Amino acid sequence: MMEAHLRERLKRVIARRQWYLAAWSVAATWAGVALLGALLYFIGRQTAWTSAATLPVLACAGLGVSVWLLFRQIEGKVDYRDIARHIERRHPDLKGLLITAVQQELPPGQTPNYLQYRVLQQALDLSNVQDWRDVVPKSRFWLAQGLNLVAFALAMLVLPKLYVGPSTINAPSAAPLWGVSVDPGDTTLEKGESLVVLAKFGGQLPTGVDLVVRTSGQQARQIALVKNLSDPVFSGSVTEVAQDLTYHLEYAGRSTQEYKVTVFEHPRLERADVVLKFPAYTGRRDNPINNTRRVSAVEGTQMAWTFNLNKPVKSAQLVSRDTEKKVIPLELEAGKAIARLAKLDLTENVSYDLQLVDTDGRANKPDQPFVFNALANRVPEIKLTSPRGDVKPSAVEEVAFAGTILDDFGVSAYGIGYSVSGSDDKVIEIGKEIPAQEKRNFSHLLALEEIGVRSQDLVAWYVWADDIGPDGNVRRTTTDLFFGEIRPFDQVFRENQQPADRQQQQQQAGQPGSQQQRQRLIDQQKQIITATWNLQRNNRPPAGAAPTRTPTPARGGTGGAKK
Repeated sequence: MMEAHLRERLKRVIARRQWYLAAWSVAATWAGVALLGALLYFIGRQTAWTSAATLPVLACAGLGVSVWLLFRQIEGKVDYRDIARHIERRHPDLKGLLITAVQQELPPGQTPNYLQYRVLQQALDLSNVQDWRDVVPKSRFWLAQGLNLVAFALAMLVLPKLYVGPSTINAPSAAPLWGVSVDPGDTTLEKGESLVVLAKFGGQLPTGVDLVVRTSGQQARQIALVKNLSDPVFSGSVTEVAQDLTYHLEYAGRSTQEYKVTVFEHPRLERADVVLKFPAYTGRRDNPINNTRRVSAVEGTQMAWTFNLNKPVKSAQLVSRDTEKKVIPLELEAGKAIARLAKLDLTENVSYDLQLVDTDGRANKPDQPFVFNALANRVPEIKLTSPRGDVKPSAVEEVAFAGTILDDFGVSAYGIGYSVSGSDDKVIEIGKEIPAQEKRNFSHLLALEEIGVRSQDLVAWYVWADDIGPDGNVRRTTTDLFFGEIRPFDQVFRENQQPADRQQQQQQAGQPGSQQQRQRLIDQQKQIITATWNLQRNNRPPAGAAPTRTPTPARGGTGGAKK
């Protein structure tokens, strides 16, 4: 009898544990049903697959498994030894007493001996002071029951979404129908591209499929899809998509879900305008040029660019096409499709690419470059017609200077420079203000007596012209250096009086030794002066500065202008 009392109390503990385990099993079952249902729903939305049988199959499966688990847990074999071990672990003070009591198996009708009786009695006594049901704490027991209810409610929330009935089949926004997949589904297109739609059927093929397209502010239009030979594929297209749209397929009185097409544009240049601000010395007004990618102007010209784009961008810059890959950032106006470059000096020939990136990270497509050509500010062109080389006048003669001067942006002043026997330079101004591109004829008589030359002097002279250089400062350009050998008046007079044939005879006869020696000394002096001129050419002071010792551009005898 005492043995029966002990087993009855153990059954209460076993029942509680069975209900606890059953609750966890059923909760796991309904959670699995909810997860599988959600997965099937997601697949159906993405692939246009679904079935009316999905809902009842999942619901019956969940209910069946739950009932089987409950029956298995509650009606299963009672194992007293197993529950005794769980109680012993929960109450270590039993010290194996309960396990020993449970393991005693008495034949029917046989009473326990003294030792067996004591073991059973002690176990029963401890059961009165200990709650063996705490093998499964109340908190855990009720947590399992609560999770069971939550899992069941979640499954009931998901399963109805898998239902496809007659009312939804005919609705344009119905869930995707069995056996059809639509490509590309939701997608993005560049403005102007064509949308190609493919419908692939996995089961029985419909007799016809229509593509229904809707755009904002316009009525829906239908496009009949065409079957591709023996393939279970229907195809059609919408040409030159210009704005966002939605589409779905209709077939056999059914409809797929709505798909969205988002249209985008790459950033691009619509028009580029520039204002050219020429250097002050050119005398030109600012010149605006619209819609251009090529500029040719004198070096030092400032360019102010305005780039009109098709939409606002995140970044804009000019990148040179040379090896240096120079980058020039452009200024952006917030919310406007405009980029600006306030100032860019034209100093060299170079080409730039315009690089744009919009807020979505899309870059502009390759396009024609911007080409900048810097035109040189040329030095004045001076051509001498007189004198045509070195001369040998007397100290009382006049040397006639004549020629032309031409400059691309005009000459501020021009004249003659000279030095006598290596003395400091003297400058004579003979004219001012020659307009741009105007060829000016000039002439001037240099009276040698007025500049104080004497017999046996060596005079060096040149013609000069001032203009404005690229740096904005006055720049002086000179002709080659020429010489005048000042001879005694009587010698020049006698030579002029003699017939030409006699002069020729004297020249053929040769000069006395003293005259030959003097001529060699004059030639050496010319070489020294010319060499000095060459050395000082690159260090010539600005126009208007105090003259220095005889400068020395190379003697060439052609009268060409030298910088």
